[in-house]
Amino acid sequence: KTQCYGGKFVRKIDTSDFFLGNSSANPGRSHKTIVRKLALNDHGTFVAHLEDGMLQCYTINSVKLCCADAGEKLNAMEICSGGEMLVTGGESCHVVIRTVGDLMVRCVLDLSSHGPIRCIKLTPDNLNPAPQFMYIGTDDGRVTIVDRDLKRKKKSLEPLDEEDEGLTYLEG
Repeated sequence: KTQCYGGKFVRKIDTSDFFLGNSSANPGRSHKTIVRKLALNDHGTFVAHLEDGMLQCYTINSVKLCCADAGEKLNAMEICSGGEMLVTGGESCHVVIRTVGDLMVRCVLDLSSHGPIRCIKLTPDNLNPAPQFMYIGTDDGRVTIVDRDLKRKKKSLEPLDEEDEGLTYLEG
């Protein structure tokens, strides 16, 4: 029995049902998996990060959009760029930027010299025309601030240390 106080129950989505009808897609995934992180955009699309490392994208109406293997335990996950991009960071010490529509990797920022990514925050989109910045907290106690649009603007706030020159773009 579902009870709701101060709101209205809409629906529940069982993430273990993502591969039903397609057992060859992930044959070992018949058990329930813990949802570790959620990120959602203004349109009701959301991405779930599961304990087994999978990323699953859904609409608020339970439509399964896509999935991908994050390949790591994520500690941070945010949706930005008007709901079009997913930014993640975790134990692999990389910030990974994916498109929400297909979860394809578009950019990787290597911060392995700083340790695992613990948190990521972005300045709000509504501060335009001010540039959007990404703040990244790592195990070494540093907060790295990155211009969200480094590829287009080709500028940074200050000269990068040699250890920080790990920005890699994957063209798709």
